[in-house]
Amino acid sequence: MDNRKSLFLFRHAKSDWDADYSSDHERPLASRGVSAAKKMGAVLADSKKLPELVICSTATRARQTLELASRKGEWDTEIQYSEQLYDCKSNEMVALLNQMDNSLSSIMLVGHEPT
Repeated sequence: MDNRKSLFLFRHAKSDWDADYSSDHERPLASRGVSAAKKMGAVLADSKKLPELVICSTATRARQTLELASRKGEWDTEIQYSEQLYDCKSNEMVALLNQMDNSLSSIMLVGHEPT
């Protein structure tokens, strides 16, 4: 029996610093980011190694990255959103992972630098 676990860390695509947004949390993707998110969605789907669960930051750019990637790659993956991933430290990310069902063999976190 294979007990290995996989963790995918997926940073949001390039955001648009010049866009009109009310807070950093609401900053959207740049057109370059839209293209990159779609490309990564297809690349991950082609790899046949998609996660069982995706936990995504609630920030606009992270949600857009995930939505574009999963649509383009036709992922059939459970998705959860976590405000905690927006501005967390690495130990908080580990704590979040430790709360997940141990039966999961693969999880993807969609978040931000530097975490």
